[in-house]
Amino acid sequence: MVGIARYKKDRWSGSAKLIIGKKGFDFVDETTSYGGNIFQSYDIRLGDTGNALAQGNAATIFNIDLQGDYLINPSNNLSLFAGVSYRNFSIDAPTNGFSTNNNVWIRVGI
Repeated sequence: MVGIARYKKDRWSGSAKLIIGKKGFDFVDETTSYGGNIFQSYDIRLGDTGNALAQGNAATIFNIDLQGDYLINPSNNLSLFAGVSYRNFSIDAPTNGFSTNNNVWIRVGI
């Protein structure tokens, strides 16, 4: 699921983005392909039918991004901005090679 919202009033503007999803990875040190690694051979797989999205080593992904802008000079689009991004990546059943992690990025610029 992806959601994007934008707002603008006079010289101020802002945006918010929300991404929620589920992804299936291949298991580490296993030759069976679940479709998570594009470089792994797809000849060795569970089957031709009965496959589902996010099968294998499933993870839940949650991203949110907020940004605010102030337009300093409209003639050349010079603006000052600040934003924050948060990412949560959690493995549903942790196994070797994958771990749950959270990241926060803060940014400012002109």
